[in-house]
Amino acid sequence: MTNSPSSADAARASAASAATRDPLSEPLPPVEITFLGAGLFILFTWLLRSVRRGGLRAALRLDSIETFPPPPFGPEIVLVPFIWYVALQAMLAQAAAWQGLDTEPDGNAPLGLTLAINAVGQITTSALILLLVRSARGGTLRGWGVSPRGAAADAGRGILVYLAIWPIVSATAWGTLLLVRQVSPGAELPLHTTLNLLNDAKASPLLHAAAFISAGLLAPLFEELYFRGVLLDGLARAAGSRGTAVAATAMLFALMHTQTWQFMPALFVLGIVLGWLYARRRSMVAVVALHAAFNLKTLILALYDPVPAA
Repeated sequence: MTNSPSSADAARASAASAATRDPLSEPLPPVEITFLGAGLFILFTWLLRSVRRGGLRAALRLDSIETFPPPPFGPEIVLVPFIWYVALQAMLAQAAAWQGLDTEPDGNAPLGLTLAINAVGQITTSALILLLVRSARGGTLRGWGVSPRGAAADAGRGILVYLAIWPIVSATAWGTLLLVRQVSPGAELPLHTTLNLLNDAKASPLLHAAAFISAGLLAPLFEELYFRGVLLDGLARAAGSRGTAVAATAMLFALMHTQTWQFMPALFVLGIVLGWLYARRRSMVAVVALHAAFNLKTLILALYDPVPAA
């Protein structure tokens, strides 16, 4: 059964109403306060331990680039997945247009279709990256941070790091919103496509579940495999500095999310932490867990409070 034009308009109006609410005028939900409190506790505990053990600089320092072997793959592993992802998204969108599936009666692209196209791109590109890297490494992913050994501990470490840096990321997001309100009081703050879907009153539970799988699990896996697993090592070797590579991949990561431009500074901070964690631990599991925790928490809050969240 398809929605009538009036029901589609009502669904879009519900999402638009959520998008136009000013997050700066809304009180923080109790869950958010709990996350911030837990994060501050973990962060200050880590800072105190780091100072006692040898200083904050030692805790934050990245190992010298010379201590890591060069990645046994060339620029083709950076370019091929990127070209594949962009081309596949374009082809799927064009195929939907040919079938007349690319617009609803209100003139907007169906959120479910956008979600499906993203999911197909994420799954196939992740598989392509793993296949290319495994082939380049002689049939193994050892040393690339993908191993069942210690995976649970690495995942737990990633979640703890997420909690610790959430107050910093959140403060960056709120600071950016305050600046936007000062510079351009009437600026529209767009919602991410997935949050629009969760705010859509007519979206089915199946679509909600698909949104959680795509944005909460597939997107972190795909983005970390590419940005940290492929780009960071390649840029570190090219620039001769892991710090430069961490900053560059964080910038590219933020620029990938221009749809929600108001949160790009916060996402840059998140990208810095993801790069630092991968460079320190060499664990893809840890960064995927951190990224997934970040996305899933945002999605869960969006279901109960449709205020745009970082």
